[in-house]
Amino acid sequence: MRIVNPSYALLPATHNRGEVVKETAGLSEWTSSPIALFSNGKPNSQELLLGLRDRLAELRPVDNVDLVLKPGPSVAATSAMIDAVAQKYRMALVALGD
Repeated sequence: MRIVNPSYALLPATHNRGEVVKETAGLSEWTSSPIALFSNGKPNSQELLLGLRDRLAELRPVDNVDLVLKPGPSVAATSAMIDAVAQKYRMALVALGD
């Protein structure tokens, strides 16, 4: 997993010959990559993430931007849930703070 500050562009990694490394090539494709909006289940986290999706809609199509909800704030996300998100989405935006 790579954590990226969204205020800066993340350029794909390259070999010294200038070729893009295959596993990092899609990281900078935020305008088309599938995105998970991962909610921690706390009050207003879903609303916050849906508002973020509305803002993203001004910049890109959001048909592959999905809300993923934990059962509740006191329930940890299961390994299966995290694995499913990692397999289906190229990146995730998370609502974690209070």
